[in-house]
Amino acid sequence: MISQKGILFILGAILTSVVNYPLIKYSYILTPELTSIDFMLWGFGGTAIVSSLVILNLQKYRSEVKKQILNNYKLHLFLASISTFACYLFFEVVQNVDIGLLSVLTKSDVLLSILFGVIFLKEKISPKNCLLITIVVIGFLLLSTLKGEITYYYLALIIISRLCYAIQSLFVKKYAGSLNTIAFTYIRSTLIAIMSGIICIAFFDVQYFSIYPLFIMIISQVFGILIYRIFYFEAHKYMHIGFIPLFLLLVPIFILIISNIFFNESLSIQKIIGVSCVILGLFFIYWNSSKAKQTSK
Repeated sequence: MISQKGILFILGAILTSVVNYPLIKYSYILTPELTSIDFMLWGFGGTAIVSSLVILNLQKYRSEVKKQILNNYKLHLFLASISTFACYLFFEVVQNVDIGLLSVLTKSDVLLSILFGVIFLKEKISPKNCLLITIVVIGFLLLSTLKGEITYYYLALIIISRLCYAIQSLFVKKYAGSLNTIAFTYIRSTLIAIMSGIICIAFFDVQYFSIYPLFIMIISQVFGILIYRIFYFEAHKYMHIGFIPLFLLLVPIFILIISNIFFNESLSIQKIIGVSCVILGLFFIYWNSSKAKQTSK
């Protein structure tokens, strides 16, 4: 059963996720001299400040943040280090690859998570899902061979960054237990900002920007990290967990349309076929997973 509140929250998650990509791209257009590490410093740093004003003023989350830091500080440091590296690679790609194409290729972390689940958590894949995974892989191959739109170098950066996120998911699932996700997101974004600042000071010159570019950088991450997470996890309270990934598959479709309208990114036949293979394949993988969970209850 999907309630009206569930629909509203998942629509909020879709909207904030869709807005995130164009705002990041717009930041690089506004300030061509902007580097990935500078974006992480100011974007995540600003988000950490904004989220601190909200989260640390609420007793529930303040105590949860303290609890997580005391009980899982090694895990948080490890995961934040992985995330910092993954984010750096992601922002490097955003500067040089169409965001519509990128939003679809980032879905490769689903396949990596499935692979990790099979290898490390002894999860099983049905023959039907094996066929669907093959269709998704074909879609990725079509997208990764688009002439003039992506090079093997940036494709490798995407795969490595998604591999980092898949490792993060594996460790959270295996070692973190029932983490409070909002507190976890807050700690993660704050640590990424701190690590980015240390890297900037140690190896680069910290760049300063005018108010408007800074606002765009910060608001992109406030939408993409803080508000998205709130909508996403609130949606779990009002709708079946299996339906949520299905709705979120709309995100890359909307980003493709927006990037074509506002950034003149191409929509070739090969890209449309590749996107269709990826989205439809993932849709039925999620659908089968949802049905299996409902049957097992």
